[in-house]
Amino acid sequence: MANFSGREGLRVRLLGMAAFAAVVLLSQESGAEATSTFGAEYTQLCNDRGVPIPPPLRYDSAWHGDPPWIYAGIQETTFAAQELKDDGAITEIFYWIPDGDSQTNPDGLCVAITRSEFPDGQTPADGPPNNIILFGVICQSLSAGHTCFWDGEDISPFANMKFGDRTDTDQEHFLGGIHHVDPCTDCHRGDNAFISFNSSFPSPSLFPGDVISAIPGINQQTTEMDPISAAGWAYINNDDRFEFESTGGCLGCHNSSIAGRFPTINNQMERYCQRLIGKLAPATMTAFDSATHVELQKACGILPPSEDNPPEQMMRMDGPAPQFWYPSAGEVSDDESIKTEGAASMVVGASGYVQLDSLSFATWHLPYVGSEVSLDVYVPPGQPNPYWLGFAQLFMNVPSAQINNVFVGHVELTPLGTGWSTITFSLPPAVQTAMVAQHADVRFSVVTNTPNNAPPLRLDNMQFAGTMMPAPETPNLMTVYDFENSTGWSGLEGAAVSAEPSYDQAHFGVTSLRVGLDGSGDGRVWTEPTEGPSAGDVVSFRVFIPTGTPVSAVQPYVSDANYSWHHSWNPNLPRDGWMTVTVAIPEGVPGPMRELGMKVYLSEPHVGAIFVDSVVW
Repeated sequence: MANFSGREGLRVRLLGMAAFAAVVLLSQESGAEATSTFGAEYTQLCNDRGVPIPPPLRYDSAWHGDPPWIYAGIQETTFAAQELKDDGAITEIFYWIPDGDSQTNPDGLCVAITRSEFPDGQTPADGPPNNIILFGVICQSLSAGHTCFWDGEDISPFANMKFGDRTDTDQEHFLGGIHHVDPCTDCHRGDNAFISFNSSFPSPSLFPGDVISAIPGINQQTTEMDPISAAGWAYINNDDRFEFESTGGCLGCHNSSIAGRFPTINNQMERYCQRLIGKLAPATMTAFDSATHVELQKACGILPPSEDNPPEQMMRMDGPAPQFWYPSAGEVSDDESIKTEGAASMVVGASGYVQLDSLSFATWHLPYVGSEVSLDVYVPPGQPNPYWLGFAQLFMNVPSAQINNVFVGHVELTPLGTGWSTITFSLPPAVQTAMVAQHADVRFSVVTNTPNNAPPLRLDNMQFAGTMMPAPETPNLMTVYDFENSTGWSGLEGAAVSAEPSYDQAHFGVTSLRVGLDGSGDGRVWTEPTEGPSAGDVVSFRVFIPTGTPVSAVQPYVSDANYSWHHSWNPNLPRDGWMTVTVAIPEGVPGPMRELGMKVYLSEPHVGAIFVDSVVW
């Protein structure tokens, strides 16, 4: 299986509450609530859901025992702080237990972390820090499990930090909601927001210095954590857990059939595997047999159940159709009454020529591939022209394998008549080869052509057939640019006039890179990478093109030490959905890489924007 031990020299930014991961692993989804709120509105939403809202928190007062915040001590065994050890900062934990006697003071628990810089040779016992680098708070409702997150950076120990109504000029407030700088649920998953190894397995000899486990009630939050956070904080539903044979070890708790305290792991949990399993766990789990960590690495390459796996959901066409398929005309929808399997079929909501482009997906997100693709097609009765019912075609796109809109096959519907029929397309050898290799930018294009005013076709149960082949293993990848707390990219040319972080769209987290367009022809945006990529890497970009934007193609590229471009050509991308485009850097090209960027081709003059996010290699 793929190795998730991380990439040498690559540093993941772990800000705010991601730094609170301590030896803390937090939950699978029970009903996460997405929000676009921040400030006082976010705080009010949290309180409306029964989350306790803490009183102001001043480090200096809390450290000296002034109520209501209580000082727990220095946290020595801290996952996310592990990679920050060299900065000399000290991690401390505080907590607040509400009385539970009112709506504004409900049952629950709040825990705060500080990562602070002290004068040389000084400890907290000698006096306050010079500066608090990171200051984060998590609060969870005892009765409902609803959980909220607040964060701050570069704070004075004498600041009286408040929860709720931050303005641009008032720094004495924590950030919350969509203004939070880092997705906490990358790491915070489990039965509740405060589980640590010690609180799950009371073994102080394994983790000395774990003050989190000593907080009163830390292990009594028995309702599954239900985060209230930005929509981009991907929080995958793991209620239906895969069967993974384990000897106990780590997966004894990452498995609902045994202990079930921590989340089930699979290859859809990319950031969890990157951050905790790949980078932080090896540095902090030395007390365990290394074989148990190997189990976690292997689990990061396992598929989730098919009903939770986006490419399989897309191919089964159980819906929601607009989430997975983008029509060139009309709209797609779900029909639960006419189907061949699963929950629904997909309704093609327009007659005539319609091209249906799929969500992009990675080959390693499939359980298997085949030499053929079959598709169920329903031709309704009441056709306006019984002598010609139309046709269906299949095209394939894998730009990283130089496969762009490759014709796969054509099937006439007239000989099949009305009702359900299964049609089959044979994949060309080049497509078969690409599907068993590691490619992150695969797309299906299904074309239907029916008589004008014909009743809508239904499509269902797309699947691989013929000679079956195993899908490739999950590669070892790392998200390098997520544009959270970022300054943007500085390289601009042509119609690309700006490249700044924006809340308008996000593939993950709360921000993406908004590439402002003003002009015609083409434009280019780029950055000079400080760490990688290297020869042999494949760089993936997520790109979002709004409806009405006249982009004919995008061309992601990497420029090597000789300024030679390595790129892919991606025409006809769907609108209003995050698509993956990639660049394969050939083996042996000279490094370091000079530029990493994207060129955008416009078919007519335009003022607007596209968005780039989650650059991975």
